[in-house]
Amino acid sequence: MSGAGNDFIVIDNRANIVSGLNVVAKKICNRKNEFGGADGFISIEDSDKASFEMKYFNADGSNGAMCGNGGRCAARFALQKEIVFSKHLSFIAIGNIYYADIDGERVRLAMLDPKNIALNFSLIVHQQIVTCHYVNVGSPHAIIFIVDFKNMQSVSLDEFDVIGWGKELRWHRNFVPQGVNANFAELLSSKMIKLRTYERGVESETLACGTGSVATAIAAHCLYNIPSPVQILTRSGEILVVGFSATEGNIHSLSLEGTANILFEGYFEI
Repeated sequence: MSGAGNDFIVIDNRANIVSGLNVVAKKICNRKNEFGGADGFISIEDSDKASFEMKYFNADGSNGAMCGNGGRCAARFALQKEIVFSKHLSFIAIGNIYYADIDGERVRLAMLDPKNIALNFSLIVHQQIVTCHYVNVGSPHAIIFIVDFKNMQSVSLDEFDVIGWGKELRWHRNFVPQGVNANFAELLSSKMIKLRTYERGVESETLACGTGSVATAIAAHCLYNIPSPVQILTRSGEILVVGFSATEGNIHSLSLEGTANILFEGYFEI
């Protein structure tokens, strides 16, 4: 499946046929193997608290964080495979209940309120002092806006070395031991932000990042008063829409909306 270019292998595992999911995820998400690989692996499982449970694994087999685009794909998968029959559904992920609304190929996912927001702190990355921001929306994100580079005003985000900078920021000592996802953003207008993300667990740039889009929209609102809804132009060229409410300085009622599609179906033997 693809969530705005963020791609996942999704299975219906309600019968618990597949075990050792972290090992399976690492094998079949590997871009170098015969399956073609993916950014992440999603197992749909039974739940007595919601319509289903989504167990999400990064390409390296790690888990423990929320994936926004993965959640949107899981919701549409469940509807298309008749695991659920309502376009308004709920599911469990990392111990939390998430709610999704499906309209054709578009899925709107209600996200948790941010756990922590830290703005305007300095880091040394690539031997330069840069202004960084941190937002945790179920997954930790560091955000750097291109406009903050004092000596790189002529560099566009399209030309930016996301892999080099992203790898260093992802493992920066300020974010040990888990590390962060590294986001690099460019303000295009008062409503749209261009975003590129180096994702931990994938250890490379992805074509879109859902939680990264949400975190960046929050930071942009706090720093530049960008109002809701915020349009996030992803590396794939698709636009993710981030909605939120801001009351007395508190950001809540977050949502992430975009496309979620099954690209192809296949079988593999474990």
